[in-house]
Amino acid sequence: MGSGNKICTVLLISYNHEKYITRALDSILSQKTKYNYIIKIFDDASKDNTKDIIRAYKEKYPDKIEAFIAEKNQGAQTNIWNAVTSVDTKYFILLEADDYWCNDKKLEYQIDAMEKHPECSFCGHNTYLFALDGGSREYSEGSVCCTQKFLKKKRIFTLKDFKNAHDGGYIPYVSARLIRTEAIDFKKIKYKESVLFDFTQFYYLLLKGSYYYIDMPMSAYQRTGSGVCSGVTPMEFLNTFVQNAIDFNKETNNVIADKIYRDCMLQIDFRLGLYKDRFIKKVLPIDKTNTESGEKIDVINMANNESIVFKESYFDKDKYYFVCNGNLGHTMTMCALKNELESKYGAKIVFLVTKEQEFIPKLYDIDDYIVADMTGANMEDISDNAPYPEKGKLYVTHPFAHKEALAYYEPMYKLYSTERYLPWLLKFMGLSKDTKINYPDRAPELNTKSTKKIKKLGDLSKIVLFLPETQDFANISEIVWEKKAKDIKEKGYEVISCPFNQKFTVKGTRYVDLTPEEAMYVGMNCAAVYAMRNGFCELLFKRGLNLHIYYPSHSTHFIYSMNIPGLKDVVNEKIVLELSHISLDNDLAKKADTPLLFGVVRIPDSVYRFYDRHRHLFKNKKLIKFLVKWR
Repeated sequence: MGSGNKICTVLLISYNHEKYITRALDSILSQKTKYNYIIKIFDDASKDNTKDIIRAYKEKYPDKIEAFIAEKNQGAQTNIWNAVTSVDTKYFILLEADDYWCNDKKLEYQIDAMEKHPECSFCGHNTYLFALDGGSREYSEGSVCCTQKFLKKKRIFTLKDFKNAHDGGYIPYVSARLIRTEAIDFKKIKYKESVLFDFTQFYYLLLKGSYYYIDMPMSAYQRTGSGVCSGVTPMEFLNTFVQNAIDFNKETNNVIADKIYRDCMLQIDFRLGLYKDRFIKKVLPIDKTNTESGEKIDVINMANNESIVFKESYFDKDKYYFVCNGNLGHTMTMCALKNELESKYGAKIVFLVTKEQEFIPKLYDIDDYIVADMTGANMEDISDNAPYPEKGKLYVTHPFAHKEALAYYEPMYKLYSTERYLPWLLKFMGLSKDTKINYPDRAPELNTKSTKKIKKLGDLSKIVLFLPETQDFANISEIVWEKKAKDIKEKGYEVISCPFNQKFTVKGTRYVDLTPEEAMYVGMNCAAVYAMRNGFCELLFKRGLNLHIYYPSHSTHFIYSMNIPGLKDVVNEKIVLELSHISLDNDLAKKADTPLLFGVVRIPDSVYRFYDRHRHLFKNKKLIKFLVKWR
């Protein structure tokens, strides 16, 4: 179905908006106008009932509605860009599905104005403001956005009219803007987001023509606390605001940079005031929602124990909140166990993960997670507040934070016992020792920035990835890595190193600074991965024989051999007894206090216990040689 004789396209943007989209659609369909228009709905792979509502409306109004439902979530900006570039009518207007129109003559008034004034690039009006989420309210309930008195003096404005306006209150909201399609040459836009962003789009359109303003509220903006703007803290929004201002100046060759700069300063003062006065919780700009309510999940700053962590009223009393405070492997294991844990506890479990580990729950199609800033958080204090899983409270899932469990776990922590992590963790969580762990079988979906970064690496099938260190174990000698790199390069492959610390880059390889998410993407798509035993081994387990795992000692190998992927035929594993001389700082040296003398066989419990009781005897090198021969 094309636009035909339609003069205007209404773009409805949706994502998990089942609570609001019916009102939005009804407000569009109820328009009383002589102009023909089409409704295009762009849904970004909603997880709730939004898609079913869209399909029902499309079936009921086949000549009025087109629906574009993404199979995978693309992110708000990509979804909106797909929408605006689909327009083939003279005018278009954009409405997010949690907002709505409140005047059935809105389209009539706006199109009339634009038809009579071809010099205008867009037409706007006033908007009512409501806050469904009180925590993100920035204005009086039911107030309006356009408050400047000079807006009442005339109807048509140019850029000159706003040059000396220094206190806001004149920019119409997106739902109020009817735009002349030819005013934006989308094919030539370099900085897409700067033309889509509310503030900068206003000035972009002013550079393309005049602005027709209708001084009456004809739409309602609902601040839900989960939208692109309302779902972030003042600081996060300010960062987006300033970045788009910079990009806008680049897009327009700085033609009104002085005005943009003044507006940025105004916004900075306003946002700093909000942050200082009342914002307790920290919310990061991610597109995650609660699958039950459709509301965006808050992201908390866990170091702020005085405010949010111990406020039981902040959390849903019917849910458990599990903090994934370990490394990559721990978070992956917790996500893999989500269904079993929810079955055991008989309620929904919401995981808290760090920003850099956010890609892991996505790999398991988990939506109801929270991104938390754990920097500076005292996990033992949080554990004391909830030593056992309890609804409505934070429960720390890594045993190190639990004093009553640490003593049991200490042998494995010191790497000289047969205590293994996974069996112990299952016991710690109250799950059967036979519980199976499903490992990720796909690479994470990268954003545009990361995709461009990975493309610069070249053909991944010709690349071998080295992960030559861990944060927990002593590292293997550089000589071992250098020899392996040389052998691989002689076979026609390029070798890249991605260590936590750049100083561990293997000589003769190319250092690449990758986030964990990017490293996993490369690891799942490159020719092979060579890694010290770390969390990436779990994440990359499905690579099979193209995953080569090195162990720096027998004790580490023995401990992990009781887990997957330990001693599995589908994964290449090797013990390397030569430790790096540069990696044994005091902390790592303590963790690496392990026996290196028993060859390549598994060591029975009795032998390890004997070693532990008589550790002082093994300082005698002659005895070590004897035992090696004895084996």
